Amino acid sequence: MTVIDRIRAILKSRTAISREMLEPLVEEYAERVGLVNERLQRCEGLLRKGLRSEAIQFAELEPRLLDQVAILDFPENEDWEEILRFYSLEVPTSLLMDIAIQLQDAMLSEQSLSAVLKQHRKLAIARAPLSWRLRVLRQIQRLDPGNANWSEDIESWEKVRLKELDREVEEAITKADLDSCERLREEIQSEVWSIHPPDALVKRLEERIGAFRVSKALKSLEVIAGRLNEAFCELDSRQGQQLARDWHSVAKGVPKIPRSLFQIAEPALAWLEEMRKEQSQREQFETLSQQLRESLNDRSKVTDVMRLHQSLVRLDLGIEPSLQRLYESFLENRRIEGQRRTRLVMAGLVGCLLIAAGLIGFTLWQRADSSRELAIVDQLKGLIEVKKFKEASSFVEQMNASAADMMKRPSITKMVEEVNQWKVQEEDRIKQFEDYLGKADGGGDSQIDLNSVVQAERLARSESEKGRAFALRKRFTEWENGVREKQKSDAEKELIAINSKITSIESMEAMSVDINAFDSLDNELSDLAAKYPKSGELIFGDIKLARKKLDDLEQSIREIKNRARMGAELVQDVRSSQSIEQLYGELKKFNERVTGVGLNPDFDAVLAEQDIRAIIEEWNQWAEKFDAFLKSSADNEEASRLADVWVEKLGDIEGFPAVALYPELASDLKMVGMRTDLIDEYFNTLADSLWSGIGTVVIGKTDGSSVLTRRFTYASKQKDIQKKSSDSINGKSVGIEVIVEADGTYGNWSPISEFSFVPEPFSLIESMKDEIERKRSSFEKNWEREWLVQIARIGNDANIDVMIKEELILQILDTMQKGSLILASSSNQAIDILKSKKRERENWFEASEYKTDLSKEIKDQFQADSRKIAERDSKFSAIASTRIGYAGVILPFQGKADSDSASAVISKSPESSPALSTTSGKYLFTVETLPDNAQLSYFRKDGTKTICTVIGSIESGTIKVDSASLKNIRFGTPIFTVTQ
Repeated sequence: MTVIDRIRAILKSRTAISREMLEPLVEEYAERVGLVNERLQRCEGLLRKGLRSEAIQFAELEPRLLDQVAILDFPENEDWEEILRFYSLEVPTSLLMDIAIQLQDAMLSEQSLSAVLKQHRKLAIARAPLSWRLRVLRQIQRLDPGNANWSEDIESWEKVRLKELDREVEEAITKADLDSCERLREEIQSEVWSIHPPDALVKRLEERIGAFRVSKALKSLEVIAGRLNEAFCELDSRQGQQLARDWHSVAKGVPKIPRSLFQIAEPALAWLEEMRKEQSQREQFETLSQQLRESLNDRSKVTDVMRLHQSLVRLDLGIEPSLQRLYESFLENRRIEGQRRTRLVMAGLVGCLLIAAGLIGFTLWQRADSSRELAIVDQLKGLIEVKKFKEASSFVEQMNASAADMMKRPSITKMVEEVNQWKVQEEDRIKQFEDYLGKADGGGDSQIDLNSVVQAERLARSESEKGRAFALRKRFTEWENGVREKQKSDAEKELIAINSKITSIESMEAMSVDINAFDSLDNELSDLAAKYPKSGELIFGDIKLARKKLDDLEQSIREIKNRARMGAELVQDVRSSQSIEQLYGELKKFNERVTGVGLNPDFDAVLAEQDIRAIIEEWNQWAEKFDAFLKSSADNEEASRLADVWVEKLGDIEGFPAVALYPELASDLKMVGMRTDLIDEYFNTLADSLWSGIGTVVIGKTDGSSVLTRRFTYASKQKDIQKKSSDSINGKSVGIEVIVEADGTYGNWSPISEFSFVPEPFSLIESMKDEIERKRSSFEKNWEREWLVQIARIGNDANIDVMIKEELILQILDTMQKGSLILASSSNQAIDILKSKKRERENWFEASEYKTDLSKEIKDQFQADSRKIAERDSKFSAIASTRIGYAGVILPFQGKADSDSASAVISKSPESSPALSTTSGKYLFTVETLPDNAQLSYFRKDGTKTICTVIGSIESGTIKVDSASLKNIRFGTPIFTVTQ
């Protein structure tokens, strides 16, 4: 028995399950799944490389990969995993079904129609999921579009699959299983359906997938937020940047992020955004520095160089001293160069310059003063534009000390007022920051006000301020994480205990469940949510699922209890069934109207084996035909039909007494059709035999002894020999013709004493030929008996010489054994005995002692064969007279039985009513009239095999049933009488 068979047996029984029983099964199953997944992954690698043929070839190696997947993906897998969780065992890794489907699709595209049909048959044998088989069937339809049968099959299968989809969708939604929901949606959308799935089902699936995705995204965001906070606390910028990308990616699928969740991630996100801006600023600084360095040459304009320098100053990251010196040197060189040009011009125009010296001096002074004012304005304006008020304030103080008059000019005072206004605001900000920081740190870690921390973080500007706010948040986060983990752990433990109680109720019979238990469990779930408010969204989601499961279970139990009220009447109808057809109808009606009680699974199992009724009907019809066959003339076609039905349907009923009587019955019946040719062959052999025209001449005593002598002659010489016999008696010397050679040559022979003619074996052979023709059908049907009659006839004939008897019997035995199953071996023994005497018969034509008695050894052998035939015919009669009749049904009974423990039977009295509780005793409720001297049996299916089990008997009107034999019988099982 394979591990899957053992798992399914455990799931089917649901009794006496223990952890020790499950552990080796889990290990073996996990090992097999691991091996299969490893092969699937290798196939996936080959498919990705485009090596489809190699992937298929590898999958086809024994044991074939998809066959193993179909076996391991058994229908009760979810029940199996639920039991493992109940016993706190690790659930084995799931099969890589996506890869299996890819591999299957590759096979379908690679194979021809015959290969697809072969795959279709294998999936049916392996009882693969219907979705797999439908996909293959649709592929067959595409390959064979002219066959309308495929469309019909697809439509009928789709009806069944749509029912499964409705159930699977509901289960996936109940379990909040997003992967299953998406897989089901893909099946609905990707396949071409003859019967389109209901729009309501598709819409519900889409809505729930959207909700589950949001829920899954929120759970992911909760995890990312926690990790972001940890990265922030550890100042791990690389990890933080990756988590920030994950956060933004996942957040796209969430319409609105809860405020409480965003507050956890906000400081880290703000920190990372600031780092990003700083990085961008540094990159810009490097770029401008490089541009400024490259522009310090003779070809650059001074204004362009000054603009680059001003942009670099505005970044407030400082300028490299070497670059600053180069810049100043550049300006100084340009200034000196300008002065040199001026002096040259003045030397050439001395007169003009002397006249205009005063004017030029004034103009130069005025221009220098304007340039300085413009430089101060540009510097202040640039700092104010980029919000660098602190640097602007320092610059104003510096300028007030060195150029106080110029700072009073209108173009500058307006900007100075703006800087002074910022200083006032900055003082207010610092005060607010300190207030919020003091308010946030109210005592221990648990007293930290997170909202005040958030406000302080928004007001923080300097690294010192940010560090102080960060320290408070870190303390609060560490405390909150500890509380959250503690509450989550405690909540999980209590939730497991509650789920265990719910599971315990699920395993109970509905009728024995106390409805008040649901209110108690509902209160526990409510208290759990209030008791652990920081346990997290995952726990709250699990609490909602547990409440949904509890509500569904309560509704189901209430419905079952309501329906059970009508169950008593319906189970009484089951008990009152007078036939197997009526019983199955009542069982079906019971399960349609009453659900959730302990009787339902048993009734379902009994209904699933309804073909037992056909087997019983087939037996009764076959037995009647077999009885008629034994009593009437033989019919080769009827014998063949009886044999075929026996082989195909009846001969393998395990444990059925009539079958065990003569297991070789089918082979015996099939020989009937062979016997016509054997009879013809024997008839021709007999007609062509030398002995068919031979008579016996019996010569009297010559020496006074009692010994007679015989010679053989042809039967045609009978009248001549009889006449000469009379002449011999009258004293005449005569000569007669007798056979003198083994080939039948005859010659003249003169007997010396009286002689007579005996017309044997000629007369016997002619009589046998007539009888064979007249009784041919009897020979075919009663083969052994008829031939044994002929052998007895030959053996009892006192006129036939024993040597001829042996030859004739040898011919019969040779024919008889070819058409007899039961006498084949014993005929060989007799044939060997007769053949051993062949040498004694070589000179048969010579005169010899006239003997007619067969040896005792041969006679004893034929008597033994006759007994075997009689025993077999008796078995045939017993089989032909065996009939199966409906006796009653097994049902629970809580009252006192009408008989002792050795006779677990309840009669058809109105006071004896069956119960609904499967914990009650099992009893047989019988019909009013039962045959006497019969066995009580029930039939069950084991795969394709039918098994009969005897549980009691009816003897002299008394019904006896072994109580121990009832333990393994399902409720609702029909019991039958077997009579002969």
